[in-house]
Amino acid sequence: MSGKKRGAGRRKRNLVYDAILLIALVVFLFCAYKLIGIYLDYKEASDTYSEVEREAMGDAQGPLIAPETEASGQTSTVKVKKTVVKPGSTRAASEPGETEAPEETEVVEEEIPVYTFNGDPAALKRKNKDFIGWIYVPGTRINYPMVQAADNDYYLRLTFDGVYNRAGSIFMDYLIRDGLDDKNPIIYGHNRKDGSMFASLKKYQDRKFYESHPYIYIFTEEGTRIYEVFSVYVTLPDSDTYTYYFQDDDQFLRYAAKMQSQSIFRTGVVIGAEDQIITLSTCTNREADTRFVVQAKRVYLE
Repeated sequence: MSGKKRGAGRRKRNLVYDAILLIALVVFLFCAYKLIGIYLDYKEASDTYSEVEREAMGDAQGPLIAPETEASGQTSTVKVKKTVVKPGSTRAASEPGETEAPEETEVVEEEIPVYTFNGDPAALKRKNKDFIGWIYVPGTRINYPMVQAADNDYYLRLTFDGVYNRAGSIFMDYLIRDGLDDKNPIIYGHNRKDGSMFASLKKYQDRKFYESHPYIYIFTEEGTRIYEVFSVYVTLPDSDTYTYYFQDDDQFLRYAAKMQSQSIFRTGVVIGAEDQIITLSTCTNREADTRFVVQAKRVYLE
């Protein structure tokens, strides 16, 4: 009798072990399926944008974007006069009613590296009528065409050449009416875990990275625009950051001062009433619904 009980007990244990193994196998296969899907999604997006680069190049040789060089072989630069905050001066008041003394400023001349866009913006425009320019941030993977649609949902899951992919596109807010000539064009991109799209913006959390990569380049059919980073911070998706219309110069200056006051480090860049800025925004991928923002002032227009 006891032998039959032991045998029944072993069979029961074996059934339990088999069930556990089956569940583990199902979980493993499901995870493998999901991981393969993620890998294929990343690869498809990478291949898609590589093909866009090739199409932009046409018959031209070499990289799409490269430092411009002089006959001597040295990297070309452009001299730009900038107003900056003198080291050690007091921070300017960022809100009405604050009593801090204004910062002392000075005009300096700085040489900014020049990059050449070897692609054909007109060809990109023919391929996609929504094309507005090509954004490039040295030292990062940000090297993409930009678009603007009739709403902000269209390019969330659609690449530049119309392929459905979770990478989507780098796109400008549809409410920006004057494009890159607007006072504050707002540009969005996904924070992809493989480091693509706008994920590299997070590099600007490191002050040393900012100091060695302060400039953002945008290439259009009209020429080259260079922007200097002036503020880096985390914010909410409904914050004042996403203000694109200003009633007057005073409102714009108050906005710029507030954005600078939120920065995780001071840059010393001075924003004037006549300046034009850009706002680059991506998700932080944290539990809270927050955005990582890099803002920059235009310092050169070809």
